[in-house]
Order: sequence, then C-alpha cells, then structure tokens
Amino acid sequence: MFFLLTTILVLITIFEYNLIKTLTPEGRNYVVSLHNDYRSQLTQGKSANLSGENMPTGKNIKQMSYSVDIETIAQQWANNCTYSHSGIYVYGECFSAFPAEYNESNRQLILNKIFVKVETRF
Repeated sequence: MFFLLTTILVLITIFEYNLIKTLTPEGRNYVVSLHNDYRSQLTQGKSANLSGENMPTGKNIKQMSYSVDIETIAQQWANNCTYSHSGIYVYGECFSAFPAEYNESNRQLILNKIFVKVETRF
C-alpha cells in the first residue's frame, strides 16, 4: 500500500510541476537526421537485411521533416496507449519510449532497433 501511495504522489508531482518535457530542438533534429540517413541508405540500395543481402531499393522515399504540431497530436494519442504489442502479428508494430533527457546514443539505439525490425521482414 505504501508503494502505491508513493507512486501516486510521484506521478502527481511529475504532472503538477510539468517535469515531463518534450524533445529539445537539438533532439528533434538529431532523430530526424538519423531517420533520414536510414531512409537514404534504403533508397540507394545500401541497407542489408539480417542475411547480409541488400534490401530492395525504395522509390518515392522522401526526406522527412519534423512537425511540432504532429508531435503534440502524437503525444495526446500516446497518453492513452498501453506499452505493449496488440497481439495481432499480421502487421509490424514498432514502438519505443524514452525520456527527452536521454542522450543521443540512446536515441540512436532505439532507431537502430526500429530499422532492424524493418530489415528482418525482407
């Protein structure tokens, strides 16, 4: 019971004092840059799957940009999500979460995991 009460108080403190922050502009730029690098490798036929073969080249893969408006909408949706897969395995479900304060190597690790999942499907 004490643990539950402590957890509730910590959560209230976090939300009341707005300790949950969004990504910094530098963090946003880093994530978009890393993502665009992966997309560029795919369009050039330089992305290998787990068997070492290059995946098919992509067509019409545009460079991504960041939208704070979409970030806000995505966060509203994410606030209602449970952190688990749906159990429907017909479609890929790549998700990850990390605090905005995490450093660049953690962001890169998460994006690497997303692209490894892509590579395993081809």
